[in-house]
Amino acid sequence: MDFSCLTCFPFDIAVNVARQGIASQSTIYLGTPSLAIDGNTDGNFGDGSCTHTDFLPNSWWEVDLRATYAVSMVVVYNRADCCDTRLMGAQIRVGQASAVTQQITCGTITTTYPGSVSSICCNGLQGRYVSVVLPNTSQPLTLCEVQVYGVAVVSGCTSGSNG
Repeated sequence: MDFSCLTCFPFDIAVNVARQGIASQSTIYLGTPSLAIDGNTDGNFGDGSCTHTDFLPNSWWEVDLRATYAVSMVVVYNRADCCDTRLMGAQIRVGQASAVTQQITCGTITTTYPGSVSSICCNGLQGRYVSVVLPNTSQPLTLCEVQVYGVAVVSGCTSGSNG
């Protein structure tokens, strides 16, 4: 069997590739963007483990994965101490461009509660950048951890090819 293209959609062997990335966000109110990919899922903002943008429209957070990946799933850890509803309606986007408006939405967070963990399936959507966007609101975006599960795209593989 030829395993050369297993990296196109290997959902069973996808790993969290966000931790090796470079994080940024629209604004910084208190929590810096890198806190969302530090491996700490603590949902208490006061413990210094969560990001926080300012109270401005269309807040976003993004990780540059530094290579193109087939993204199988994005897992978002919400605040546990307060303000959990702010994450309601947040969109998970994936794309080749760093501009969040040019990325494809692979899912939306539809349920929040204190400490909620949302798993958004992206079905192998390919991109170098993964973002969380709060569209059409001036609420701040606070993320306590973002995990991006995927595998590097190998040249020559086609979408859905599994050897």
